Amino acid sequence: MQQEWHRHLLPNGAGDVSFDPTLMTRFIPSKTASQQRHTSDQPARPLRCHLLIGPPASGKSTLARQLAALLSGTEEPPPCYISSRDIRTEIFGDRGVFGPWDDIAAVMHQRIQEAVRSGAPVIVEATFSRRAWRLAITQRLELPVPVEWIGWWLRTPRELCQQWNRRRDHCVPEQVIDNHVSLLGQTPFSPSRSEGFAAVVCVEPHHHEQLEPHLQVVLGKLERRISAARNRDARLIPHGYSRLLECERLLHLIQLLSREPELTATNAQPSHEESAGLAERAAALLARTHGPCYADVSAIAADLDWLRQQGFTTAWRVNSEKGKPAPMRAVEPPPWPATQPLSPGGWSALGDREAFCRALTLLRHILQAVTAGHPASCTRASQRSSRPMAFAMRQAVAAMAMPSAPRCCPCRCRWKSMGCCRPMPIGSVIRADRP
Repeated sequence: MQQEWHRHLLPNGAGDVSFDPTLMTRFIPSKTASQQRHTSDQPARPLRCHLLIGPPASGKSTLARQLAALLSGTEEPPPCYISSRDIRTEIFGDRGVFGPWDDIAAVMHQRIQEAVRSGAPVIVEATFSRRAWRLAITQRLELPVPVEWIGWWLRTPRELCQQWNRRRDHCVPEQVIDNHVSLLGQTPFSPSRSEGFAAVVCVEPHHHEQLEPHLQVVLGKLERRISAARNRDARLIPHGYSRLLECERLLHLIQLLSREPELTATNAQPSHEESAGLAERAAALLARTHGPCYADVSAIAADLDWLRQQGFTTAWRVNSEKGKPAPMRAVEPPPWPATQPLSPGGWSALGDREAFCRALTLLRHILQAVTAGHPASCTRASQRSSRPMAFAMRQAVAAMAMPSAPRCCPCRCRWKSMGCCRPMPIGSVIRADRP
């Protein structure tokens, strides 16, 4: 089964395919984000809603009350306050009971849709320590009108959270607080504009004796901040995988195909029924490993078709009149849907069309080079040789899934992720000769 799967993931004769790097820059002209925004029919000002992010006992409820008071004095309707703590009380009978998040999220999403349908902005309060929980609202949730999400990230120190927690009526176990602080502290997956936020405001309550004056200043500068961020994004050319949700789903899917050879054992062109079955199985695995927001069966089926068309699977064939391998062309992403308005939030690190084409073309070339250097990985007798390919796959996908972030170490160099202050050759990051 495993040798058949490796032939399914990569083109037949991957080691014989020649790669023409000159084709990587031959992109089809497209409209920039600024041009598409001017031609779209979306309203001038989307409904502005707020997502409060932070570990337990970090001051989210206090921030929500003061933010609601400040927003109530504007021309917009009074905001609707939605709290995971109140939902836990309704579902489980006690706000101190931490039940399954999926049950809480289902009620939360329904109330957000009802509030937005009525035209009222919402203030949603929960820990949202995992990216999948945030993306489920900012990019996955279907809303009747366009919404502009503002993220409020409370970066309260761990010790202060534990100190405030001991003063509460319902104390949270300290281990729960430590877990949420650690999840939010992971730099590649911490809250950012790339998750669909128009802006992410970092709030440090321990730095302000009075929080309300600070919030007034932030709200006063918020419009200019959002406008400046959109101007920076206006030069990008969007495509079908510009949003972080679609981009990460594609990368997670490629990674899943290299890790789970039992998903399929066919080397032929799959039929429509077989493709649909593969999409359903892949969606179940993505939901379990990364989150339900990535488990869109129809979208995964479209991703699988796109991977086959772009030469990531055996459905792609090299045709040449003289029998020589034809040059492989650069990856071409699907266009941005013409009927879908552009997201009012930020884009992923591969949101620009040219950056996506170069990165995915390189990823495809890495996969082919690894397989060409280890032909025994396609045989059942040499299952150990498939480990280098999986290692290179994990390294490449993890690097591309990360949003752009400053890479600095304590000595202020640029190589924190490399573990030292000395630049490391690119080849050593994705070496295929170690497990």
